Amino acid sequence: MFLVNVDAYQPCPRTLYTHAKPEPVRLYPDAIVRPAVYTHGAGNVLAFATSLGYKFKHETYKRGFIFRRGIVSVFIYQLDMFDVETMMPEKAPIEATWTIEARTPPTDTGVGPSIQALLELRALMKGLVDLERMRVEG
Repeated sequence: MFLVNVDAYQPCPRTLYTHAKPEPVRLYPDAIVRPAVYTHGAGNVLAFATSLGYKFKHETYKRGFIFRRGIVSVFIYQLDMFDVETMMPEKAPIEATWTIEARTPPTDTGVGPSIQALLELRALMKGLVDLERMRVEG
């Protein structure tokens, strides 16, 4: 999977990223750990991805909130789809599920501090939101 992240407040720069398969659960039972590659791009990033052999599948928008606590970013959002007829995002229905993700940025110092920060957040949120490791395919 090859993803493009567009910052709505920046006119052109985009972040291109791809995630590898998650590390086995037996290595990191408390959090999903996966290698990732991030790079900044400008210009026609869709043409760039196509030249690498990727095909455009769909366009989605995450609508919601981002909170930060230390190195952890908590994303609470709904996915809106892009309507090609109106050329506008189509809001998810009001009863649509909200997704909550807690993430830490890539680091060169190992995953220990990141996992510890996630576990501290999970303990703090217990009872309000039960944050657990998700099952991830590929």
